[in-house]
Amino acid sequence: MGEELGYSEAMLNDSFAAGCAALSLGGVILLPFALKYGRRSVYLISLAAECGIAIWSARMQNVGDLMAVNILECLVGALNEVMIQMTVADVFFVHQRGLMNSIFIWTWIFGGSLAPVAAGYVTISQGWRWVWWWTAILMGVFLVIMFFFYEETKYDHRTIKNLSTPGNHSQDDGPGQVKERPSLSKDADTTSVAVQLETELTRPQIDPTIPVKPYWKKLALWSSTSSGGSLRFLIRHCYQPFLILWNIPAVLYMSLLNGAMLSALLVPITVYSIYMTEPPYNFTPEQVGLMGIPGFLGTMVSTIICGPLSDWLIVRMARNNGGIYEPEMRLWLILAFTPFVAAGLLMFGIGIDKGLPWPFVCVGLGLASLGTTPAMSQSLTYLTDAYTDIISDSLVAVVFVKNLNARLFTSTEGSDDLVEGCLMFEDGLIEYVGSEKSERIEQARASGATEIDAGNQVVCPSFIDSHTHILHFGMSLTKVDLLSCTSLDEIRDRLRAFAQSHPSEPRILGRAWIQATTGGQALASMLDDLDPRPIYIEAFDMHSAWCNTAALDELGVASMEDPPGGKIHRDDQGRPTGLLDEAVLFLIVWPFLGKTMTPEQKQIALGRAISAFTQAGYSGVIDMAMDQEEWEALEIYRSRNPLPLHIAAHWLVPYSDKEQEVQVHVDKAIEMNQKFSPSASPSFCVVGVKLVGDGVVDSCTAALSLPYCGKSDPVEPIWPAEAEARVIRQADAAGLQCAVHAIGDKVVSQTIDIFASLKKPSRRHRIEHLELTSEADAKRLGEVGIIASVQPVHSDPALFKAWPSLVGADRCKRAFAYREFLDGGAALALGTDAPTAAHFPLPNLYNATTRRSAIEVDSSATTNPQFAVPLAAALRAATAGAAYSRHAERWMGSLQKGASADFVVIDMDWEPDRLLKAKPSLPPPTSTSAAPDHTKQKDQQTDQPTDQVEFTTMGYIIEIYVDGGCRRNGYSDAVGAAAAIRLLRQGGHQISKEQLSGEPTNQRAELTAIILGQQMALDLDKHMRNSPYFHVTIHSDSRYAVGCMNDWRFKWMNNGWTNSRGDQVANRDLIEEAVDLHDCLTQLGEVKYVWIPRAENQWADMYCNEELDEMEA
Repeated sequence: MGEELGYSEAMLNDSFAAGCAALSLGGVILLPFALKYGRRSVYLISLAAECGIAIWSARMQNVGDLMAVNILECLVGALNEVMIQMTVADVFFVHQRGLMNSIFIWTWIFGGSLAPVAAGYVTISQGWRWVWWWTAILMGVFLVIMFFFYEETKYDHRTIKNLSTPGNHSQDDGPGQVKERPSLSKDADTTSVAVQLETELTRPQIDPTIPVKPYWKKLALWSSTSSGGSLRFLIRHCYQPFLILWNIPAVLYMSLLNGAMLSALLVPITVYSIYMTEPPYNFTPEQVGLMGIPGFLGTMVSTIICGPLSDWLIVRMARNNGGIYEPEMRLWLILAFTPFVAAGLLMFGIGIDKGLPWPFVCVGLGLASLGTTPAMSQSLTYLTDAYTDIISDSLVAVVFVKNLNARLFTSTEGSDDLVEGCLMFEDGLIEYVGSEKSERIEQARASGATEIDAGNQVVCPSFIDSHTHILHFGMSLTKVDLLSCTSLDEIRDRLRAFAQSHPSEPRILGRAWIQATTGGQALASMLDDLDPRPIYIEAFDMHSAWCNTAALDELGVASMEDPPGGKIHRDDQGRPTGLLDEAVLFLIVWPFLGKTMTPEQKQIALGRAISAFTQAGYSGVIDMAMDQEEWEALEIYRSRNPLPLHIAAHWLVPYSDKEQEVQVHVDKAIEMNQKFSPSASPSFCVVGVKLVGDGVVDSCTAALSLPYCGKSDPVEPIWPAEAEARVIRQADAAGLQCAVHAIGDKVVSQTIDIFASLKKPSRRHRIEHLELTSEADAKRLGEVGIIASVQPVHSDPALFKAWPSLVGADRCKRAFAYREFLDGGAALALGTDAPTAAHFPLPNLYNATTRRSAIEVDSSATTNPQFAVPLAAALRAATAGAAYSRHAERWMGSLQKGASADFVVIDMDWEPDRLLKAKPSLPPPTSTSAAPDHTKQKDQQTDQPTDQVEFTTMGYIIEIYVDGGCRRNGYSDAVGAAAAIRLLRQGGHQISKEQLSGEPTNQRAELTAIILGQQMALDLDKHMRNSPYFHVTIHSDSRYAVGCMNDWRFKWMNNGWTNSRGDQVANRDLIEEAVDLHDCLTQLGEVKYVWIPRAENQWADMYCNEELDEMEA
């Protein structure tokens, strides 16, 4: 329901709070009509209204409908909480009311406890709308029953021989209805009068001549006993409940007691509905619904005990009190059962917090319900007995206070780092940040400003990736992903499947290989038998490449010397073994592969990368290895498309032992900085230089002060100190920022020394990665004014497993010491280093704040949790900190007046452990993503549409790739299969595969793949909680399947499923099934079917071929 209507948990809570407010006011507004015109008419009208509202609920289409039906339903339903007790007082004697009110409370809780159980099963089997259709049906049935079988219970209390009976001075009596008791003179015989009164009152005379009202008159909508009086009568009963609440302490106390007991019932329901869907419980919707059973059982037991016990107790106590009954006698029972409420809530709260077994939590729910029912039923009965003449107004006061308390359940305030307020922006710039009640906001509203309700979600500046490689990231999206492979066999299987499904590709490219999965070996012989084509596999850290012999031969590395800062691993005969490290990639492999790409392929890669970043909630990136070819590709892209990202670049200066070669790169960086300076072109600029100071720990190339385990000598930095200092001083003198890749503690210390010698903290030079640092150097970062540019995703425990065997357990304790950097006063900037890791910001924040794995989410392993940073600090580092790192904090990275209106809305709880559950929304279309001083560029970016990037507000983007195939198509032994994969927001993908039966064909396989993708999206809808509006894109390399869904099906259906030749359309059964699923998906959001080249569909292609291989095995 949440996914279809596009509301969040906060919006649902707001609608609940609005309903509670309506409950509070409903009795105040509607009850006077029951007093004046009778109970029957109001019952029937309210039931008819509830039936209509249920129909509206079943047909609601948006959040506005949700809010409206909640308000109206509760406004009318408020009568339920008042008129039942009035009817009990009308019909039953004092010694019967305890049982009757207990039964009422039991039925009320019965519905609240077991209705979710039924609703869960109805939702799963028929869809959430049928929950409301069944409600409408039941309301209609009850309306018919009430109309034919419920007789008016509001009566005129006739006097006997002109003496008023006790209780006949009811508030139902209008003006002129109250009868006066006869006065007694001083000389009257009071004894005889008392006897006369007792006789007259206890022995009423029944007049048999009065005719029984015929059945058809009992069905009258309006009561003949309706009270007289004018509009003043109705108005008096609208404000009288508040006078009673203020003047009678007992009514106020019972109101607060009822509100507290209601909270004890509703708070656990709200809590377990959210937390029991998550680990360690992982309950399904049906199981969450079944959590209402403990409350039902507790209520059942207390009703069976409490109702009869209450009535028996007051009779016994009245006998002991000389035959006099006092309403307070019922209150002892409340005292006896209240401890169960405290005990049950403690068990429930502790159980949920500690993740104790679910039976423990259920027992707590049962005990809480066992104690709340007596408190609620007996407090209402007490009021009925003690204040019979004003019971209706008293109950209105109770209901008002009780539902007013429910506003406590709307939402939490989060932490001190969050503030409630309003953000106003115009023409891409923030104009105001503060209270929504300010005069500035009122003026904007009066002038017709558009208001966007963030629904109590977190609004923060959009993210800025302070360290990425944008072109390489785009290129990596088409490579074989090996990150999830855990062994050499898995890697080989995946590469083989890709090779078989891509016979026309000139090379096989892989990425994200973790060295530990192959035992630290990377030999060409491990790959040579897979395919004769060149195979290039990048390590996940992009500092090593694993090649087969064909790749080594086309590179020609056998005859090359090791470049400075790089290594070509060789055997005893000097032949390359297949592993290439560090500068070999930068200077040989990447330039070679770059030349094999056409300019158009680079544009496609950039488009993918930019789209991925914007959809993840970024408005800016800092590229950390820019060169001439990549910059030219970016300029071409920028000339063709609006650029929705701020791009700042650090020009790569590779190490060489020849000073003149280094100087060429430095001069080029200075030239590019002058041409694309941050002051003249802040949204597209070159801000500094990048030096690679060492390698990475996983390949034992990071420069450490002590040797690696099993080694005799430590690894030295790539740049000697003197050479590094020379480049940094020259770049600094030219006004450029310097960024140095430094992972090991030795190169970190060397680089800090160089920056300290400049004595220019205002330049904001940077050190990238900082994975292993000494305690002293961690403190020096802040003292020198160095930006600590870190990538928390690299600290993921899933990627940290090899460290202890490489550097030792003791040195591992110093890894990723981000908290020390902060405590030392360093400015922190967060990035992802994509494509060495996933580009998503929230998993990155999760790593930073919890030090737990966002890859292996079920693992409890941590990486030095003592160095975790607070959530607020991590979020600042990913926004304002990244902006600060490139001198752009005045116009981006924060929500302040004059800054660019780049922000992201996140549906999240303000807790680090909940970050993987958070869902970011993209900036509104009015956001320009441009610097404030470039209005012309902003206008272009706002007005021109783009195919590469789509902005959505409160949207959930679902990218699904599908492929189908048939081997020996058209033959009797043909086999067919289909596959669909969904790209996950935190990285990785979800797979669905199917083997075709019957007589498969390529067309049927491709259509089956479309169906698998549709079912995958629909399954996501069933299991997601509070997701925004769906934006589903299904990618297929079949023009036939895409054409069926986008164009041809409409013509075929209009032609009676015949084609242009008059023949029956082939595969009609599958097309109709896909159309039906498409219609279901359009109820959740928008659905698009996009054709892509086969080369861009490698994942689905690979898994489809795996299924075909299995069929033929």
